[in-house]
Amino acid sequence: MRNYIFRFAPAVILMLAFASGCATTIRGLKHDPSFTFDSVKTSGLYVGGVVSATAELAPGEITTFSSILRSGFLDERKDIYVHDPAAFTSAVGIDRRAAMLSEYKNAGVVSTRWLDEIRSKIPAARYVVFARIEDDNVTKERRKEDVYSDKEKDKDKRKLIGQKIKTEATRRMSVSLAIYDITAGVFVWGGSVEKSRNDSRQYETRLDDNTAILLDTINRVLNEEDKIYPYPPYPAQRDVLLSVFMGFAENLPKQKK
Repeated sequence: MRNYIFRFAPAVILMLAFASGCATTIRGLKHDPSFTFDSVKTSGLYVGGVVSATAELAPGEITTFSSILRSGFLDERKDIYVHDPAAFTSAVGIDRRAAMLSEYKNAGVVSTRWLDEIRSKIPAARYVVFARIEDDNVTKERRKEDVYSDKEKDKDKRKLIGQKIKTEATRRMSVSLAIYDITAGVFVWGGSVEKSRNDSRQYETRLDDNTAILLDTINRVLNEEDKIYPYPPYPAQRDVLLSVFMGFAENLPKQKK
């Protein structure tokens, strides 16, 4: 019985699925001329909350995702202040916030009556931002590449000595975002952004002799591929959301030079 040597490259490769240095595109961007750098710089932004159109988020998840929205905006745009989401919840009330976000989750818009209530509870506020997860998809893939001995110059005479196996787990999220001017009771800026994150693992197999045995055939018969070449965990929602919110923030109005 032949022995096989399996090697796992321990490093887990984390890759954002967008090229660094490339500006994020906001699909369906709408921008009211009244929403300027100077106006948002003066008043700052309040975070109304983050919801999901595909799942029911627990109150703790809403709080966490709202904090990630704030962090993404502040990391990308240090020239625009974003209030702690707790300030909004404290002023509006947790039950009223829950009712507001439930309506926003289902309708995708914040109605005038809610904007009026926010204005009455936070009279110093002008802009409030809401976000809605539209899609959250996970996929996994395993790719293999045969490895041959390079001792023979003739390619037809090369011996199969092993394989390189790469397993990947990907999360892709699409999020819509809306900023409202509550003093005017209107939507002033927003659209949707899609980002993905990919985690991967690299494995190598080596035959202990030069017999050309197809490892993938053996693995299929044994039905143990998932044990031998396991997939990495799916990237966390919070990691993808952070890149999404930074993408929105980089497109906010900038100071004119």
